[in-house]
Amino acid sequence: MRPIDGIALEKRRAANCEYQRRYKQRLQAGLVKPRLTDSERFESHCCYVGDCIVWTGNAERYGQMSLKSKPVYAHRFAYALKHGPIPEGLTIDHLCRNKLCVNVAHLEAVTMKENNLRRPAVPSAHSKKTHCPHGHPYSGENLYRWKNNRYCRACISKYTLRWQKAKKADQ
Repeated sequence: MRPIDGIALEKRRAANCEYQRRYKQRLQAGLVKPRLTDSERFESHCCYVGDCIVWTGNAERYGQMSLKSKPVYAHRFAYALKHGPIPEGLTIDHLCRNKLCVNVAHLEAVTMKENNLRRPAVPSAHSKKTHCPHGHPYSGENLYRWKNNRYCRACISKYTLRWQKAKKADQ
């Protein structure tokens, strides 16, 4: 981008002021529609589906809108509109599990760890388990961790004894 000298900058400012003046004249004459506020633009892309308010605008995984030429997720905008800025280190969780929902009653600010634990996925289901399949607790001396996994020491001991007996029988 080339630098702007003082004269060019003054010309741009004057042109912008002229544009604003003409826009106001056309607006008063009814020749143009008034510009929508960010919240009005947001509401124009929402529709009610059951309990959810679904984003009908631009969406890939989550609904998106543009604010001051920058992309913003619609659910984050809705939360910030109702509750203020999202606290540092928190993310927005959809309690209804609908990624296009922008209903603030269905949105909650939580840590990323909490958000991942709430997911209906296999890793989060395993992390919620407190006992092994044989009923031994995953805690205290019975807990063995290896490569980011949890194992039951009692079950490992039984398996190891069975394996050693089988190995001796083969010899």
